[in-house]
Amino acid sequence: QHRRVVLLGGEPGIGKTTLATEAVRRAYEAGSIVLYGRSDEDLGIPYQPWIEALTHLVDHAPDALIEAHVAEHGGELVRLVPTLVRRQTDLPAPRASDPETERYLLFGAVKGVLHSASGDEAVVVVLDDLHWADKPSLLLLRHLVSASEPARLMIIGTFRESEVAAGHPLADVLGAFHREEGVDRVSLRGLEDIELLELMTALAGHELDAPSVEIAHAIRRETDGNPFFAVEILRHLAESGAIFQQDGRWQTSPDLRESGLPVSVREVIGRRVARLGDDTVRVLGVAAVIGRDFDASLLARVADVSEDECLDLLDAAADAGIVEEVPGAPGRYAFSQALIEHTLYDDQRASRRARTHRRVAEVLEEVCGDQPGDRLGELAYHWVEATALQDATKAIDYTRRAAERALEQLAPDEALRWYSQALELFDRAALSDERLRCELLVGFGDAQVQAGVAGSRQTLLDAAHLAQRSGYPDLLIRAALANSRGSGGSDVRDADAERVSVLESALDAAADDVTRARMLAVLANELIYAGDFAARRTLSDEALALARRTGDPATLAFVLARHFTTITAPETFIERTQINDELLPLAGELGDPLMEFQAFGNAYCLAFESGESDAGMRALAKYEENATRVATPLLLWGVAIDESFVALLRGDVDEAERSADDLLRLGTETGQPDAVALYAALLIPVRWHQGRLGELEPLVAQVAADTPGVPGFIAALAHCRIEAGDPSGARELLDAAAADGFASIPRDVVWTTTIALWAEVAAHLGAADVAPMLVELLRPYHDHVAFAQTNTWGPLADYLGMLETVIGNYEQADAYFDQAMAIHERFQAPFFLARTQLHRAELYQQRAAPGDEERARDLLDETLAIARRHGYAGLERQVQTLRG
Repeated sequence: QHRRVVLLGGEPGIGKTTLATEAVRRAYEAGSIVLYGRSDEDLGIPYQPWIEALTHLVDHAPDALIEAHVAEHGGELVRLVPTLVRRQTDLPAPRASDPETERYLLFGAVKGVLHSASGDEAVVVVLDDLHWADKPSLLLLRHLVSASEPARLMIIGTFRESEVAAGHPLADVLGAFHREEGVDRVSLRGLEDIELLELMTALAGHELDAPSVEIAHAIRRETDGNPFFAVEILRHLAESGAIFQQDGRWQTSPDLRESGLPVSVREVIGRRVARLGDDTVRVLGVAAVIGRDFDASLLARVADVSEDECLDLLDAAADAGIVEEVPGAPGRYAFSQALIEHTLYDDQRASRRARTHRRVAEVLEEVCGDQPGDRLGELAYHWVEATALQDATKAIDYTRRAAERALEQLAPDEALRWYSQALELFDRAALSDERLRCELLVGFGDAQVQAGVAGSRQTLLDAAHLAQRSGYPDLLIRAALANSRGSGGSDVRDADAERVSVLESALDAAADDVTRARMLAVLANELIYAGDFAARRTLSDEALALARRTGDPATLAFVLARHFTTITAPETFIERTQINDELLPLAGELGDPLMEFQAFGNAYCLAFESGESDAGMRALAKYEENATRVATPLLLWGVAIDESFVALLRGDVDEAERSADDLLRLGTETGQPDAVALYAALLIPVRWHQGRLGELEPLVAQVAADTPGVPGFIAALAHCRIEAGDPSGARELLDAAAADGFASIPRDVVWTTTIALWAEVAAHLGAADVAPMLVELLRPYHDHVAFAQTNTWGPLADYLGMLETVIGNYEQADAYFDQAMAIHERFQAPFFLARTQLHRAELYQQRAAPGDEERARDLLDETLAIARRHGYAGLERQVQTLRG
């Protein structure tokens, strides 16, 4: 009942596929369902191994299984298995939504059909050559591995370890699998001397004599025990007469003794193929250009031979172990080893290869007509390899279509590859079609966004500017809408002026209400850190009114998700609760996991703002579950923020710092402009907990200068100065912020945390002149928690108690500390509980009423115990100072 994954790694010819084949043969004989899929090096077909494996399953599954699957998942699986339409009448179309949601639904459908198939019999899936697999195929594998539901499912993957360097998509997946149960990685190594002797003994049919043993040792030294290489050299030596049997014993010829073993396996392959004759060499060379797998009928047409003659030549090659028939696919062949295909391909001159690629492309056009379907990638590949400048337009057309199909199939990484080739061909051919270039740029930028690749912002800005200059309003709107990070704005440092300008131009070009509603919502969202709450609120209200007027639930959900973030401020708590109460069921009705992800994220924020830790953790679990399953780079980036926050909340400072480091890495890799600012926002509370905030003064000063949209960094800088022993420098910053009664601090998602930080500064400095104005600002929200998703600074009642202590209103301060303690019972955060106890002890010491000295001593003892248990060095120092 448990899912199992075995990953076989090793070099070419080491026996990965042979071992996997033997394993599934035994599984099949024991009654298991066996599925097979392989990735090709050049064609780049999205989800290729899964398409091959799942097509076989769907084509042969019982009717009842297909009917039950469609009843639960609709037509989502048809994105990968078009033949599903033949198994189910009235198959609903896959739901159209944003790419993240569509991929989530597709992955759920794949998991569903595999789990259903494993109900009666175990299912074994072989994924061959994962080092050539596209990133979406690997994400789907990761999704299946991380699924929590039990299933009688075994996945065997093979890959070349030498091709999985740092940064390779498979490297990330392998790293993630280290943390998963039920995943085994096996590295295959070459045969040792004794094992190779056993192999040669088996081949010879008798014990080896001394000369034969010497040959075995020589082959072992030459091949490092690689079974394929060893057998190929043996085969070559036997066929060439360099070794032969005499009187039942292997003998060596004088030629071998003089010249030694062949210099390389490629040389061995070349010689072995040459012995099949010139006609076979020519036809196999054409086959190598077609690819690892090829149809005999296509090969015959490209090679200009009859099908009968082609089959005769292929039979001879099969007898020699060069090619093999693909089981269950009459007329389809594959090279028995990728190395054979590479050798035959590389042995041809570049001009001949290009000519053959062109001929393959022309024949494929004749075969496919106007509907190439799954063969678009093949056509694009061959036209690109064949292209002379006069053919650039056709090659660009096919690469663009292949890229668009890859995006439709939720494979943005493959789309990036095709769009890059199309743009390169466009520039090389110096074409003048500005609309085509703009379409390519918009598609390329959209693929970059979906794949989490740095540079998407500039690509889409370039596309938008080109669309503006050349008068393409439809492309301007596409570029503007794609160039957004989603709900929450694209840069916390400040509003992105270039993005805003493009959005405003696109809004002028938008004619229908659906487009205008979405444009207004995105524009308002981009202005979150511009400081003008009223202006963005007006835009967002207009977007919501338009969305309601359209009657389109998807547009309404899109706008509601952004409206929540756009109007976030402490005074809108009730309104945001109502918005999210509308969004969450609407997302469920739409079957839109991304909208549910955003709604659960909103619920998590609302819960922690009100100090409801348990409700917040439940919502956060749903939020992170959706993010991990959809697994886009941006969503995983958001998960790193939440992991740091939760770790701090629970008292694990080291884990919080590791998550902050992950955030910086992911943000840098995906080109987030505010990666350093958000990293600083996580690191500041970490160092605060550790009592090391003074170390961050240079970083915080730089981030504060670079991030005018978040004045909370100025307040954090004041804290750094206090811990660094510069109270006068902190007072200077406090006076500047208080000069207008803190009115310059914008009402946004970080308003409460910013005011709380200033309250802490004022309390530390004993600023009785500033404390009253901060009390007036915080008093309406005395039952809230200072929370900004990236971090929390604890109950606002605690800060009010600190401020009232400075003013001398001791009874009011004590009442606020009571309220903070009530919140702590729900909030369950040891650091903030200890802080409130410390601040109350300060109150008792300052008030010095009867019994206060004893009460203060008891609180300090409890605070010290918590500080030592969790490593809160700063709190420990403060306790010792108060004790002294």
